[in-house]
Amino acid sequence: MNKCAYFWIFVSLMLIGLLGLSSVSFAEEGKWTRKADMPTGRMGHSTSTVDGKIYVIGGELENGVAALLVEEYNPATDEWGQKAPIPTPRMHLSTSVVNGKIYAIGGVWGPMAVEEYDPKTDQWTKKADMLTPKSHPSTSVVNEKIYVIGNSGGRLTVEEYDPKIDK
Repeated sequence: MNKCAYFWIFVSLMLIGLLGLSSVSFAEEGKWTRKADMPTGRMGHSTSTVDGKIYVIGGELENGVAALLVEEYNPATDEWGQKAPIPTPRMHLSTSVVNGKIYAIGGVWGPMAVEEYDPKTDQWTKKADMLTPKSHPSTSVVNEKIYVIGNSGGRLTVEEYDPKIDK
């Protein structure tokens, strides 16, 4: 792997660590606390948090293959677990949470795909595709709607997805 890949793996792992340290206040302690390593090293994945657990979805494995992996980290127990694989293998996707469900959107190898993951049932559901492909999108939630921003055919596009009506 090149230096850039290692940098993004480091940044991603740092974010996972920060999100998982809700019970540790490093501002008061003045130090970092090491937590359990992610079982499968990869880059270009996306993370979301539901009910105090962190979900690491998709990504690119060391051999360059897009991962179907979904791994769950529980900060309360400092343990990782394997979850149902994402149906469309993707890297450089974006995830957002609406009403306790994670929406995996776009990415390399699934640039128009939208899939919903329900952590309570550990099941994925295919949703309506985006109107334009986005291989490195960014998503944000406002008023229970997901806004997808990204490069599509050399121009910046913005789409709104409403999970209530799957449109």
